Amino acid sequence: MRDEETPRTGPLPRTMSWKDAMQMPAGSQMQYLRALIESRPMLTRIPDQWLIADPMGTADRIQACRSSDGSYAFIYTTTGAKLSVRLVDRIYEKLSGTTIKAYWYDPRTGTATHIEDFPKPEGRQFTPPTSGRGNDWVLVLDDAAKNFPAPGTK
Repeated sequence: MRDEETPRTGPLPRTMSWKDAMQMPAGSQMQYLRALIESRPMLTRIPDQWLIADPMGTADRIQACRSSDGSYAFIYTTTGAKLSVRLVDRIYEKLSGTTIKAYWYDPRTGTATHIEDFPKPEGRQFTPPTSGRGNDWVLVLDDAAKNFPAPGTK
């Protein structure tokens, strides 16, 4: 094994300057992630994988978080996988309110698409607009009574 290799990953990646890295697609897309994060109260945000009803149903990475007061939730899928979401478990409501406003947020472009407003059920399934490698999406679920702006806007 050469000095530039590791047993797990093979050749080490070449390094680039931070200026060059900022010109890569992910570098320019970080502004959209920041806009999404700042569009909802940050200090009450907690991780909550329990929102995902079937976490073993896919090999894709899916991450979930919500506000501790139940006013919103973000569920991220790296490949546009179909999401089965649990909004209420037997003893605890994950989201507040009676009506949920749902959006798909595209972290590659910073655009939010309103899906629908619906009465809060115990669980629901959501299918992103596109799927496959490189098609990451964030499902944003809001308590409609909170009147948040569209995800990614202030």
